[in-house]
Amino acid sequence: MKNIFFFDIDNTLLDHQTYEIPASALRAIEALKHAGHTVVVATGRNYPHAKPYLDLIEPSYAITQNGARILQG
Repeated sequence: MKNIFFFDIDNTLLDHQTYEIPASALRAIEALKHAGHTVVVATGRNYPHAKPYLDLIEPSYAITQNGARILQG
């Protein structure tokens, strides 16, 4: 069965001490995608502030600005 997984950037994926997403989280997300699951990043950030992290994660969809903008990867 394929599932959809939603992730937030701030205080979920992003380590606010290093301002990086840990490699272990990126590997886990990549494993989900490889297994055929849909990965979505949902964030309150606007697109330009979210883009560096979206580029790392490469989600199927990105929901930015608290739902005001939805992008398909």
